[in-house]
Amino acid sequence: MDSKQTIALVVILIYMALTVAIGLVTSYRKKKVKAQQSNEDFLMAGKSLGVLALAGTLFAANTGGASTIGIAQNIYRDGLSSAWYVIAAGIG
Repeated sequence: MDSKQTIALVVILIYMALTVAIGLVTSYRKKKVKAQQSNEDFLMAGKSLGVLALAGTLFAANTGGASTIGIAQNIYRDGLSSAWYVIAAGIG
């Protein structure tokens, strides 16, 4: 391996280690407060999201990679009218 590959490998390993560490710390903290929260609180974000955060969440859920690639394919095949699917999904 040359130096660029070594640096890339080190960066990836550090990233993976940090991701696992964050997951373990979060899991440990969650166990402390588990009695106070339920699954519904988690799924509904404790009903504490503002309008902008909720809109961003809905947009992100409806505009994933499969949607983007699939709609691009549909637009190529059927024309620009296929874009209305994504627009309607984004609106709700």
